Amino acid sequence: MVNFAKHGLIHGDYNEFNIMVNEDGTKVTVIDFPQCISIKHPNAKFYFNRDVECVYKYFDKLAEKSYIEYLKNKEEGDMGERKFKVEEYPMPELDTIEPEFRLDHEIKTVGHITLE
Repeated sequence: MVNFAKHGLIHGDYNEFNIMVNEDGTKVTVIDFPQCISIKHPNAKFYFNRDVECVYKYFDKLAEKSYIEYLKNKEEGDMGERKFKVEEYPMPELDTIEPEFRLDHEIKTVGHITLE
């Protein structure tokens, strides 16, 4: 998600069905781009956050505790053991990502701005 944002794009439908990982976990392929939007789209932050939440929720299913439990335990200072240690992977925020290349301009995604 962060790499897409660094290239000016937000997938818009990130979920376990659109992310394929090879057997040894060394290669990731992302599919299904029709809903891809620009990082400058008026609703970019909403879609970016939704994509992040979808990925976290998926990995949450693989964990021993739910993400909601994690947040509650974090407040109470009782982290416990988890398979997916969400605290090691803070949720990215769109506002903190600097674009390196504006692929959204190249492919003219919804919401791209030609004059900045």
